[in-house]
Amino acid sequence: MKLSLTFLVFLSLFFHLFAQKSSTIAVLDLDAEGISASESRIISARLRTDLFNSKRFIVLEREKMKDILKEQGFQLSGCTTSECVVEAGQLMGVKQMVAGEIGRVGNLYTITIRLIDVETGEVIKTATEDCRCDIEIVVTQSVKNVAEILAGVKIKTETYTSFQNQNQSKNSTEDEITDWEIKGMSQEDYVEFKKSGLSENQWNTYILNRNNKSKAFWLSFFLPAGGQYYNHDGIKGIS
Repeated sequence: MKLSLTFLVFLSLFFHLFAQKSSTIAVLDLDAEGISASESRIISARLRTDLFNSKRFIVLEREKMKDILKEQGFQLSGCTTSECVVEAGQLMGVKQMVAGEIGRVGNLYTITIRLIDVETGEVIKTATEDCRCDIEIVVTQSVKNVAEILAGVKIKTETYTSFQNQNQSKNSTEDEITDWEIKGMSQEDYVEFKKSGLSENQWNTYILNRNNKSKAFWLSFFLPAGGQYYNHDGIKGIS
């Protein structure tokens, strides 16, 4: 009896996983704002690939999707409402639809994706990813994040920030942290440096003197009068 019950539970889980994997979806091209049409197409294509690679969906190919809708005389252009997305899904005979937006404000990219049940019209799951980064990271990492959330592989997104753009504003706290990381300072030293009004070269000389004084102070504990004469990198007599 126990063996039969275990077998039934296993069988139930197997069919449940199989049903998940066999869910057929169609992914609409993302609505784009602040990026080019070609970038939007590339990101949309990457989203289809990442959803397929999650092994949770059967993804309808873009060209197949276009052919079906063309035969039905359905225009995807301007199809942004949930009702329109559901209607397209019904014509294509898929169980779920994926739609969303990709936009850019300044150096911040933001992606919002929705997984919609075609039968009920309900939004099953949403995923949002913000990335202050280069477009390459959006394509390779941000899109993968939202795809894994929709597939149930990942629970929440992570923030990826690239600081390679040296022309970005230095007004925000995050940009200041970037600056001290680039300069190789500790956060405390960076705050002191900003308050000092010194140039970077002057600050480096100040730090060198401060460190030498500290070394001379501790040297005097072990060698009497040792701190009276300390030679380091051409700096003498610091005590």
